[in-house]
Parts: sequence; C-alpha cells; structure tokens
Amino acid sequence: LALAGCRGLDANALTRRQLLQAVQGLWLEGAAPPPAPVAAPPAQEAQEAEEAEEAAEAAEAATPAAPLAEGAVAPLAPPASRPRVLVAEDNEANQKVIRFQLGKLGYPAEVASDGEQALALWRQGGFDLLLTDLHMPRLDGYQLTAALRALPGGQDLPIIALTANALGGEAERCLAAGMSDYLSKPTRLPVLQAMLEKWLDAKASSPPAAPAPGQRDD
Repeated sequence: LALAGCRGLDANALTRRQLLQAVQGLWLEGAAPPPAPVAAPPAQEAQEAEEAEEAAEAAEAATPAAPLAEGAVAPLAPPASRPRVLVAEDNEANQKVIRFQLGKLGYPAEVASDGEQALALWRQGGFDLLLTDLHMPRLDGYQLTAALRALPGGQDLPIIALTANALGGEAERCLAAGMSDYLSKPTRLPVLQAMLEKWLDAKASSPPAAPAPGQRDD
C-alpha cells in the first residue's frame, strides 16, 4: 500500500473506499490490471444453447394438451392428410384470391397459369380435385377437361369450373363438356367450402374404379 500513497497507515484502519482508491493507485503506477473475465468457448456456448433448447422441447412435449371447450372447433388436420387441390387460372389476382381461400379452408393447393401446365402437374399425381378457369392460353378449361377425362381414372375426377358468366349459358356448356360442377367468380368462401366438401366427400365414398381391360389383381 506504500505505492498507493498510503505510507504509514494501518491497513486494518483503512475504510473500504480508501482501500479501493489504494488499489486503483497501483493500476495507475503501472501495475497490471486485474484479468478480464474468461468467456466460455464457442463450442461450450453452442452445447449449452442446444441443451437448453432440448430441455424446452421436452417440457413442451410433456405438457398435456388442454381439452377442447364445449362447442369449440377442432384444429384442421395436418396438410399432409388433407385433400390437395389443383387450380388452373391465368389471372394473377384470381390466383391470389383462390389460393388464400383454399388456405383459409385448410386445403393444400398448387396453381397452374395455363391448361398445359395444369395437365403436366396433374400427371405427377397427388391431387384430389381440379378448379379450372375456362379461358386460358395453350389449353383452355374445356380442352383441359377433355384431356384429363381421357386419362386412366379420369372419369371419376372432380373438375369444378370457375366461370364469370354462369348466367350466360356457360354453366350448361361446362356440364356438357364433362365438368363435374361450376362456381361463379368471384368465389365466395362459404360457397367454395360447400362445393369442395360435396365433391371430395363423394369421391371418398365412391367405390374404387374397376381395373382397365387386361389388368388383374395378383
């Protein structure tokens, strides 16, 4: 403590403030400052973060789900178990509307900008229903319907026309062309929901298609 200007003083008699000033004096006269706190290695920090995340997930998994209140609506099934809808529509504004509505209803959807693209997507499989505009480039809705009906199993495919001229005779033309039903544009959410449930329920309850000639079950 002599170096800090406290010569001749009894260390026991120093107040805490005087002792702190004495130590600071040692730093100013060239003594090495106290060592900085040692940070944990990055690997250790990452491990601790991972352990904390695992603990949080385990706690969440162990928490039982609260029962639904009386009259409450159960959450929608995961997208993987919901029927998939293919939309053929060349108008971008209409694409956004129908995609938003299908999302609100919980149906996974894929949108094609013309009939040719819709046909290619359908051939990839995995779709349960088609919503199609009537007037599109390449293949219009009528040509797309004819092409899909010609595919194996295409006769049972729900095809719903989207038309802005349902009162002008186009609805009858859609049905005559082999489409299952029609919706007037712009589509309203409750009407769309009822239409999808009508045809998807009918498809789910229909018996499997008979095998094509020449095919048999092994």
